[in-house]
Amino acid sequence: ESIEIAKELEKAGVAFLDISAGIFEAAGPTMDPMYYEEGWNTYTAEAIKKAVKIPVITSHTLRTPEYCDKIIAEGKTDMVGLSRQMIADPYWANKAKAGKVKEIRKCISCLIGCWKESLYVKREMRCAINPAIGDERFLDLKPASTKMSVAVVGGGIAGMEAARIATLRGHQVTLFEKEDELGGILRTCCMVPPKSKMKWYMDWIREQIKELKVEVKLNTIAKLDELKKYDVVLCGTGAKTVAPDIPGVEKAIKFEDVLRCAKKNCEYWPKERTVKAVKIGQKVLVWGNHYAATDTTEALALRGKEVIYVTEDKEVAPNIEPIHREVMMLRFNGGNGQGLEEKAFKFPVEIRLNTTVVEIKNGEVVLMNGAFEKETIPVDTVVFAKTEPNTELYDSLLAAGLHVVNIGDSKLIRNVRGAMTDGANAGLMIDGDVFMNANNTLSYGLPYDVRLQMK
Repeated sequence: ESIEIAKELEKAGVAFLDISAGIFEAAGPTMDPMYYEEGWNTYTAEAIKKAVKIPVITSHTLRTPEYCDKIIAEGKTDMVGLSRQMIADPYWANKAKAGKVKEIRKCISCLIGCWKESLYVKREMRCAINPAIGDERFLDLKPASTKMSVAVVGGGIAGMEAARIATLRGHQVTLFEKEDELGGILRTCCMVPPKSKMKWYMDWIREQIKELKVEVKLNTIAKLDELKKYDVVLCGTGAKTVAPDIPGVEKAIKFEDVLRCAKKNCEYWPKERTVKAVKIGQKVLVWGNHYAATDTTEALALRGKEVIYVTEDKEVAPNIEPIHREVMMLRFNGGNGQGLEEKAFKFPVEIRLNTTVVEIKNGEVVLMNGAFEKETIPVDTVVFAKTEPNTELYDSLLAAGLHVVNIGDSKLIRNVRGAMTDGANAGLMIDGDVFMNANNTLSYGLPYDVRLQMK
């Protein structure tokens, strides 16, 4: 039908056709979250281009210049529409023309900044990986009036973004990371194929840290004595997994052990390493209700495991971006998502809402629902995915009287945009006339006479 409509539009004098996809009732293909591969909708433009002589534009998840060049050269389209990609990096075309492909900040299709936290709630446009969208302070970064020595603890999203912005403003930054590679929680995307686009952001910001010559100390746990040497410390130590206080919890495993890649060589972890894989049975119970729990569930279900998802909440992951959640739930229920060709999981995910785990035994768990009714079910493995901010280092530095700012998940567990924005704002605000307010966050912009009294 679309082909016939395209022909009629051409007859009516339309200059060109921009081929999109989706309907209001199917949000997935309309706004294509992370599940959709690059160029998944190109086939529709190709079919219409064969039927008309006017120029055709294809869109939906086009990110790399190489792919765009390829489909144009193959005659599948005349032009490409980039939309969200131009939000993530407005200089995409210039960088592509100059051959600076590594500098392109590729859109990760998360729909957090440009949809969930903006248009969806009738607010100004934002971007989860580009702090300058909706915040012009980042368009033309002003050099710091006072160059300071800055320690950033934690090489995750918030830490890397803070280090990047602070370095661009002229500060001397040292980035501490306890693991053997930067990336933080982004590294777990290796084990969750639907989130593989997160690697694009991880690769980009790692490259930025390298190009800016930020001093990076890997395999290093930052200690108080060393951190005392710096003018300010940005603490981005992330979240920690919390072991529930129930009988038999020692029989369970943490979600990060499930999502930690066991391969000796992995593109997410450039350095060769040795990681011990955990044993996971066929029937697995995942207990939690945020990204940690849903990502773990997807990773296990994609491996062919029978997964039981248990949460005390009344719905699955209510804080996740709604279009991702809609497609995810279709996959959990045994489908393939909207417009995705292959069935996702061998077994549908069994979901237990308003339910908690009260005891873990050998080969079984005891559940209790909202009516306080208990039930014992057989499982081979229990994975707990409950997290809270890891404030241990921050609290100790604060008690020691250091100038320290908490950023990212160690401040509040949110999403990629929350962590990125925290880091960017901290890196932007560090300066000689900035002070710590009563909430121990950075403040600036005081009247000149007040600043004089503080000196």
